[in-house]
Amino acid sequence: MKNNYLTIIITALTLSTVIPVPVSAESTITHPADEKMLTENALTRADKIAYQYKEINGILYKRLYNFTAHKALSDWIRV
Repeated sequence: MKNNYLTIIITALTLSTVIPVPVSAESTITHPADEKMLTENALTRADKIAYQYKEINGILYKRLYNFTAHKALSDWIRV
């Protein structure tokens, strides 16, 4: 009798670890098109900062400029 219970318990434990359990993973699967759509709709909050260049009498000057706020961040520097 004990042998039968032991056999049933071992069989149940073995089957529970061997047989795959169906899991709904639908919410964790993403499609590359979804990621592209998310990045296209995302708002960029970082300022766009770069150098502006100008030439006066053959001499090149540059300054740091914030293109988002339309403000100069430095004075003109001779390059």
